[in-house]
Amino acid sequence: MKLLSEKNDYSIKEALRGWLNLWDRKEFPMKRIVLLISMIILLTSCGTSDKEETATGETQEEMASEEIVMDEETKQLIENFKMTAGAEQIEEGIIFTMELQNKNEEDLSLTFSSGQQFEILLTKDGENIYRYSEEKMFTQALIDKEIRSGEKLFWKEIWQPKRELEPGKYQVEIMLLPQEINRQKINQSAFTKKLTLELSDIQEELEEVQEPFRNIEVSGKHGNYQLKGEVHGSIGEAYYEVEDGHQYLVEQTPIEVEGETWQEFQLDIIISEDLIPQNGTLMLLLFNKDRSIQLPVVLEQQ
Repeated sequence: MKLLSEKNDYSIKEALRGWLNLWDRKEFPMKRIVLLISMIILLTSCGTSDKEETATGETQEEMASEEIVMDEETKQLIENFKMTAGAEQIEEGIIFTMELQNKNEEDLSLTFSSGQQFEILLTKDGENIYRYSEEKMFTQALIDKEIRSGEKLFWKEIWQPKRELEPGKYQVEIMLLPQEINRQKINQSAFTKKLTLELSDIQEELEEVQEPFRNIEVSGKHGNYQLKGEVHGSIGEAYYEVEDGHQYLVEQTPIEVEGETWQEFQLDIIISEDLIPQNGTLMLLLFNKDRSIQLPVVLEQQ
């Protein structure tokens, strides 16, 4: 490649000398001047483009395989982070969650190279089904996130597939993408979790579950009550509140719901005795986010 380039340079120089001799003898047509200049620019551009393309390609390959050499202190900082991740099928699609807790004794700073702070890859039998960053635009500016000792950072993404996904097992890879910790560069794979997600026919499941609350039992009296029961994950978000027919004694409070199956839950409720109606009913209401599902439960009746 180098010999060819030197040969081309020599040929161009010889051609220039010949045309300049003709110019001195005034035998050089003006149209040919323009043609010669155009040819020289074209040849030079082609040669440069080839070299730049090769150089760029080599640089990109080197960058792709480059591993950051981290010092022991930085490695220890990474080890003292706790990363958890989850993927769950919901009615709207799939929800991906990420959590990073700083278990170091010091406050730290995470630096992201762009607005993209995480990547999600969903595959099935080696086929790419979903990539979070695909067809998305992110701000090209550094983003710093402070995370104090013991503090947690959370991320969530809900993906709504454009086509129906067949039931079965899927592989999920979730990566948090900080480029630096306290201005020390780290490997991109430092915070990575791999999961297996099993998708079912969610429409069939939803048809089977008509009432998402069941086996409700209440015990206690005089302001101390315990409610036990089961809730189905298809409800999404569940809440309860307590009222006496005139006022709320316990405002809307969330019930922890995980997964897409039946799960047990327990509520411990304490109400001041002077607020309990003397001739009335103390009522607890179980409901979903938009209150389209409601189940009243009597705590105490006098």
